[in-house]
Amino acid sequence: MPHDRKALQILFNAYWSPKGWKQSSATDQADFEYARQAGYMFDPVAVTHDDIVARLVSIRPRVNLERAANAFLASLSTRRLDLRSALGSFSCAAYFPLHGLREQASRALGRRLPCRICGRYGDGSPAQEDLNVLSFERWKWAAFVTSTPCTAGSISRSSKKLIWSSRRRKIARF
Repeated sequence: MPHDRKALQILFNAYWSPKGWKQSSATDQADFEYARQAGYMFDPVAVTHDDIVARLVSIRPRVNLERAANAFLASLSTRRLDLRSALGSFSCAAYFPLHGLREQASRALGRRLPCRICGRYGDGSPAQEDLNVLSFERWKWAAFVTSTPCTAGSISRSSKKLIWSSRRRKIARF
């Protein structure tokens, strides 16, 4: 499927300049809406560690190795970086364990602590996730999921099937 160059440029302009990363990512509302409708940018979401892990585990059966491998192979011949991350994301998610942050916390007295299984920080309360920076990284550098569930499990907001995402890790689309 061909990509929408205008929507992609709006996404790139939000985070990147000729000097590199922008300090702030302000986007005109009309531009944001255009890119959102095209599936390149997303409304903010607030999710907990456990929500993300549950989401990842619930969507995992809908993606199979053949689809991920085909997306990766297609990226090699088409140079579509947005498809390149599929295989790495699938591999990471395939054996990602269902777990909860609360079961690990030794009552850290309200502190945000890293999950001993996936490394995601949390305290049980919802945290804002910026799926747009993940989308940018995927389109710009073929970024892919490593081990955090948000990278691998944030909320799907797009008709283009945004499957996995996370702040400092990466995302994949199929």
